Amino acid sequence: MAESDENPQVRGGLSEEIARLKEQVKELQAASVHHEQRCHRIEALLSGTSAARPPGASVAAVATGGPVVSVIMPTFDRAKFIGEAIASVQRQQFQEWELIVVSDGASEDTEAAVIPFLEDKRIKMVRQQNAGSANARNFGILNSSAPLLAYLDDDNLWYPEFLYRAVDVFATREDVDIIYGALVTEENRLRNSCVLWKKFNRKHLEILNYIDTNVIVHRRKLFDKYGGWDGSVRKLCDWDLVLRYTSHSPALALNVLAAYYRDCDGGRARGPSDPLTFNEVRRRIESGSYQPVSPNQPG
Repeated sequence: MAESDENPQVRGGLSEEIARLKEQVKELQAASVHHEQRCHRIEALLSGTSAARPPGASVAAVATGGPVVSVIMPTFDRAKFIGEAIASVQRQQFQEWELIVVSDGASEDTEAAVIPFLEDKRIKMVRQQNAGSANARNFGILNSSAPLLAYLDDDNLWYPEFLYRAVDVFATREDVDIIYGALVTEENRLRNSCVLWKKFNRKHLEILNYIDTNVIVHRRKLFDKYGGWDGSVRKLCDWDLVLRYTSHSPALALNVLAAYYRDCDGGRARGPSDPLTFNEVRRRIESGSYQPVSPNQPG
């Protein structure tokens, strides 16, 4: 120490070393917090089984009658994969649903793949000229009847407990209008993780979307109040929808594996979206403009 007091060069070197060590400590502390948060998310998902039902759910869910959930599935040209998506709806532990398959100017092969499933009276197919998936979802909603709405793309899969757990929440909590579960994916380049799921945070949502189309269920009244899917926001319409549907109250992150996201034919958007559509959503966020979207609005 005496030498360092007498030698400014040595003293400067010690100061730099101390500063470097402090930065390393901060990094280790941040990594520890991230590790704890990640472990908690894993524990929450592992424990979020059908045994974790809210009080009164077993009675309340049955009293809702049926169909309770309208599942909307737009399709254009996925003949090879849509059958697997439909089968994952049929495998739901909760069975009081209806599935509206919207042929968005779909190919003959795609419609032919759907037809055998129409023997299940809960499934129907409606047709429109090709107008894009957002407008197809709106058309499907207009042809549906249940008080809850959910969405599944024609090449993705649902985990069997998803609707069961979602209906339990809506049957027992009048304060919740929209829920979302966990998306399992290896296609979205998540860092060191294959699960996209965290607690709802509006500020985080306004920076970037973390709630996928395939993992949300919401009350029909949100569609009536805030309008449908905006076909003008091509690759980010789910982000735009969730921003509008949570402008009055937060969504609930449900600790359940909801959907498995697949890139079956390379037709998915990966990585950053079109900057024009991203900037359009950003402008809406900054202006606080969440105007209702007409369900008949053309894309």
